[in-house]
Amino acid sequence: MGHERLLAMILLLRHTGLRIGDIVRFSTDRLKGHSVMLRMAKTKNPVWLPLPEFLVAKLKALPLYEGKYFFAAGSANLGTATGNARRSLRKLSKLARVRTVNPHRFRDTLAIKLLQQGVPIEDVKEILGHEDVNITLRHYGNWVKERQDRLTRSLEKTWDIA
Repeated sequence: MGHERLLAMILLLRHTGLRIGDIVRFSTDRLKGHSVMLRMAKTKNPVWLPLPEFLVAKLKALPLYEGKYFFAAGSANLGTATGNARRSLRKLSKLARVRTVNPHRFRDTLAIKLLQQGVPIEDVKEILGHEDVNITLRHYGNWVKERQDRLTRSLEKTWDIA
């Protein structure tokens, strides 16, 4: 995978929380202006989120496979395309001397950053596409800013008792 394509893939992973299988099948019909369709909600309504302008520009600069796919041909075997993307990330990881860069790490980074900025866990659940908020809580609950702030305030209340 070329450098520009790999950079665009990493940025898309980081800014959307999409899974690697969704990334390798990412196509022009999931991009509208500066927004990306993450998935169809249970209501059958699409879930659209904004993308940074620099990422949209990088995506639009890429030559497309089969006229619409950014990272692998739509006719390519999904397992092969996913494996190729993972191998490209491992090679980059080795060159950068960063231990184990796997696609899920970018998903985790997005979730943690959202929670540290006070985004409600229910919204993070929607962005990640979890069916149940308990899944999101199990993986990221200790990063919920409101929870940490509440624990801190609770502990600080005990300091007045001397």
